Amino acid sequence: MRFDHVGVVVADLDATAARLRGQGVRFQEPVRPVEVAEPVAMRGRRHPWTVPETSGGSCCS
Repeated sequence: MRFDHVGVVVADLDATAARLRGQGVRFQEPVRPVEVAEPVAMRGRRHPWTVPETSGGSCCS
């Protein structure tokens, strides 16, 4: 089984993104594989699309 994407609500997105970056997780745009430094703003919310090779499928454990 393969999940394409999973949504998780966190209390502090900036702190969570910083922690993940500290663990080597990188972020990218949702459509193009262009790396970005911060979560992507879409429809009034920010979304941290991860570079798959850096999150190993378990970015938030």
